[in-house]
Amino acid sequence: MRFLSLSPLDPLTAHFPLFAFALYLRLPPQDAAMPTAVIDLNLPAQPIGASETIPDSFRHDNRLFTRQQLAIAGAALDAGVFYQTAFAECCLNAWNAAHPHASQLCLTVDAEGQPSWTEHTRERREAMESELKSAPRGTWALLGRSYRNSSGNGITYAAFIADGMGDVHEPHTSDLLGEPPYQTLYDRMVTMEIYLARRAEERRRSLLASHQRIAGFCWTTGTVLRDVCIGGTTYSTAVLTVDAPYVSAFLTKRGSKKRFQWRGLAQALRIPDYESDTPGLRCSLLGDDAPPSDSQAVVS
Repeated sequence: MRFLSLSPLDPLTAHFPLFAFALYLRLPPQDAAMPTAVIDLNLPAQPIGASETIPDSFRHDNRLFTRQQLAIAGAALDAGVFYQTAFAECCLNAWNAAHPHASQLCLTVDAEGQPSWTEHTRERREAMESELKSAPRGTWALLGRSYRNSSGNGITYAAFIADGMGDVHEPHTSDLLGEPPYQTLYDRMVTMEIYLARRAEERRRSLLASHQRIAGFCWTTGTVLRDVCIGGTTYSTAVLTVDAPYVSAFLTKRGSKKRFQWRGLAQALRIPDYESDTPGLRCSLLGDDAPPSDSQAVVS
């Protein structure tokens, strides 16, 4: 009698077509073109939303962004570009056209190689940054720091480069050996600028969407909503305190004595009745059943 012997790989081999098909479904199509955005810097800023235009400037994370910067980032967002590497490539030509390279002057290369950030090193760093803030775009400086490890001795550099608008960028140099090349530092500054502009434009649009939602549903302080969903949790009642674009809510759950407080943008509040064709169906103004005034305080 002959017995059939199976190796450990036979089950995998038998199901290999299924695994291959599943892998095929996960792979992106080979002929899919990367979304691109064509930006004409001579045209006025296009409206975002129903009637809102991009403002002359917008401040985010202590940085001031111009209308042109927001428009460049906004065009890439409208084109559906998601991954940051592709996003930067999409914006690069328009960004460099809007922010021409002005100088490649290196103010100083301080290679004293102090082993730690001594008081002298801090003073040199502050002096460099202060001088670069008023320098033309592309002006740069290097500050050296010595190291010693099992591979030997050397000097690492901290790089500083002016953006020409009063800010100083510090591109990372930890992956560079020796004195970092200028073009690498400049490219990293531009990539970071595009990333920060993207974050600013996304934030601006979120605030605008919150304003529009509050105005569209006529939410005011004292509005009562029923069956509110926030972050996947449903609350039976929400009493609103509106400080547009932010909304605070005093929340209750059906059958629970606990009370909850929440604060955020209006689009985080999901109400089935409001999403239907009859908005405001279960919205009413506070009457005699209002909770104590301290329960409506804004929560940070």
